[in-house]
Amino acid sequence: MGDHNNFEMQGKKHLKDMSETNNSVKQQQCPTRRILIVLVVVVVVVIAILAGVSVACILLLPSHPDDTPPEKCNQLPPRFGNECQHPCHCLNLTEFCNKETGHCTSGCLHGWIGDNCQTSIYISVTVEPKYQVTVPGSTKILCHANVSNYEWKEIHLDYTNDTATQRILSILPTASSPIFGNKANATIFSKNDMINISFGVRIPEDMAYCNTKIVLTCNIEFLDKTLGRKNDTGTVLVKGPPTNLSLDLEAQYITGVDATLNCTATMDPNNTMLFLVGKETTAREPTMAPTINVQTFVEQSNDCGPKVRVVYPADFTFLRSNSFLACIASDKYYGKNFTSEYKTPSITIIN
Repeated sequence: MGDHNNFEMQGKKHLKDMSETNNSVKQQQCPTRRILIVLVVVVVVVIAILAGVSVACILLLPSHPDDTPPEKCNQLPPRFGNECQHPCHCLNLTEFCNKETGHCTSGCLHGWIGDNCQTSIYISVTVEPKYQVTVPGSTKILCHANVSNYEWKEIHLDYTNDTATQRILSILPTASSPIFGNKANATIFSKNDMINISFGVRIPEDMAYCNTKIVLTCNIEFLDKTLGRKNDTGTVLVKGPPTNLSLDLEAQYITGVDATLNCTATMDPNNTMLFLVGKETTAREPTMAPTINVQTFVEQSNDCGPKVRVVYPADFTFLRSNSFLACIASDKYYGKNFTSEYKTPSITIIN
């Protein structure tokens, strides 16, 4: 009986030990599974990242994997760059520059510099003023030339009117202030790559009977003929003076009878005023006639400008106190008065 009890107690102890062993094994297996799960997740993430990088690499591959430019780079006009986006600026216009760098074996086309001939050189000529109104005498224009360090050969001043073109002045780099006859003169002011020239042009007094338009051209010529010529122009309108200025009188002025006195001239009515004056003796200063009820008429003509007629009603008070009458045209551009011939009216006074 005692042996049976001992055997039963040993069996229970064995079962208890086995249970504890199983629990210990289970506790040891649980962390191992967790580690495996984590490793699986890490592997999946790494694979996803590598897959994304592969896609990005594919997208970023150049359109020409062999690094050769597109076919259009071999067509005229020559170009270079991965997409042929840059034009070649070679001295030899048919040269295909380096497809990658743009370098030209023949050198850069004039007006371009740099290893790849992509930096432009600015060459310009500017004349000021572009338009001016003047009268016979002397007028000035300024010529500004940006030569960008190129050597220039000559600078010319050309004169053009309605009928012909004439070269009136030429300047050499060694000439400081040349004067050619009495037509024009020039003063040169040079600084670095800028040349400033002041041209003085004499306009003859007998030139502008009518309004005359002339064009003055500043023309620069370079030693390097491939640069061509650069020029700019300025227009000068030379105003003609009032012409055909006269006083028209009636044969007889009788008190109590309506009559008129007429001043006429060929002129620009926008810039010239026409009025009647009188003086008691030739030694006296003239006085203006009253302008009450004065009328002005402008008629187009085939002459140099419109024909202007200013009609004065006869004012007998003015006529009796002024024995000598004339018409005066006051011109804004000339800054002076033009006077007609003085005349003496015939007056009959009836009481």
